[in-house]
Amino acid sequence: MTKQNGTSQQGSKLHVAIVGAGIGGLATALAMLRAGLKVDIFEQAHTLETLGAGIHIGPNGARILLRLGLGAQIDAVAFQTVAEETRRWDDNHLLARFTNGEENIAKFGAPAYSFHRGELQRILREAVPDHVVHLGQRCVAVAQQPDRAELAFADGSIATADVVVGADGIHSILRNTMSTDSLHFYGLCS
Repeated sequence: MTKQNGTSQQGSKLHVAIVGAGIGGLATALAMLRAGLKVDIFEQAHTLETLGAGIHIGPNGARILLRLGLGAQIDAVAFQTVAEETRRWDDNHLLARFTNGEENIAKFGAPAYSFHRGELQRILREAVPDHVVHLGQRCVAVAQQPDRAELAFADGSIATADVVVGADGIHSILRNTMSTDSLHFYGLCS
């Protein structure tokens, strides 16, 4: 297992494998790299597409992105939200309204941002060194060994790491190894 100082029992850097190169996987990798850990990201896609719709990042998430040194890149493509409203889906009744901007910066240490999801993924991908991201590696199984975790891929290859982070989305292979419960849609979204 690992010591608290970020090294494995063998004394080398803690090695983290992340499954999934979306926003969560890339942001996690960047934070871990900045903390001095060894990181590998395994992504099943052969190319990373900057697809998706708009995304809103509140002050807590924005603060982390700014600490990772991404402020200039975010400012180039995002806009700071001035206010937010939450409305009931069926009759448009106003449920809540929040002001942002300078109040958020003073209260939370960062603004709220809105931008295209693909732009955020691109910014994160450009910040992570190329040698960290392994494309075309569809993880099909994870097994815990006494001194390491093993990841098995569809092409028959195996990778090992001290720690594995699942960032592989709603159809997560890793989630299925950790939990036997199932996801259910209850007809509501927010």
